Amino acid sequence: MERFDLYIDNPIAVGIVPEAPKIVGMMATDGNMVAQFPVTVYNATGQAIGVADDKAAFIGLWNSDGSNQKIGRLYGAAGPFAFTLALQIGASLQALTANPVNDIIDVDQQAINDNDKSTILFQ
Repeated sequence: MERFDLYIDNPIAVGIVPEAPKIVGMMATDGNMVAQFPVTVYNATGQAIGVADDKAAFIGLWNSDGSNQKIGRLYGAAGPFAFTLALQIGASLQALTANPVNDIIDVDQQAINDNDKSTILFQ
């Protein structure tokens, strides 16, 4: 019986070893960095999946989405707007997408609630 030894120069390139986690920031859909909560959270396909009031809520929403689970798993990193992303083998993502929530219109479009908690009623 013959014995063969297999040597792989770059195990990451052939998908045997996952890539090291990377630090990713949060970008708005207009390309600017996000620096405030609350934010509307978008999944990897660009679909809004909810509103996060803080970093923990953002991570929970992002990790609960099926499209995002195909990309990897999100963890916290230093600071309120930096994250660590553990990528699935072969996946990539440049930035997390979120838009600051400035105005919230209620379901019946009868009022707008501003960030300062004031309410404007429509007549």
